[in-house]
Amino acid sequence: MIRASLLLILILIAAPASAETRFIADRVLADLYAGATGLDVLGKLPTGTPVEVLATELGRVRVKAPDGRIGWVPVDLVQAERPAQFHVLTLAEQQKRTAAELLQVQAELAELRRQQDIRQEGLEWWQVVGLAIAFTAGFFLGIAWLDRRIRVRHGGFRV
Repeated sequence: MIRASLLLILILIAAPASAETRFIADRVLADLYAGATGLDVLGKLPTGTPVEVLATELGRVRVKAPDGRIGWVPVDLVQAERPAQFHVLTLAEQQKRTAAELLQVQAELAELRRQQDIRQEGLEWWQVVGLAIAFTAGFFLGIAWLDRRIRVRHGGFRV
């Protein structure tokens, strides 16, 4: 009975509580081995490949690759955060988007400035002449109307 209890405790301690996701470190390729101590290479995992950590033993980590392969990788090739290479690529993409947005905003600003310049240019010569004629005609028509109203009120006499 004691042996069964000890065996159950050892199994529970050795089994991971939950698999956690880790990433292959900044190397071009990491070898995926068949066993913790073996030298049989199952394949290669590129930098930044997310792997599910299943167990750790003898300086190696048992992982499950995204394609379903299960194997062992040296513990120093697995890290908790994405590699710097992926951060650089993300920042480069963000910089490209920001640069495109900047160009678009600069184009909109240039168009708004152009429209503002058109509004501030002032009047053409023919517009000025037309306004002068309209104001002069309005002035003389106003005097004529006022004169008529005065004569109607005062019995035909100008005051």
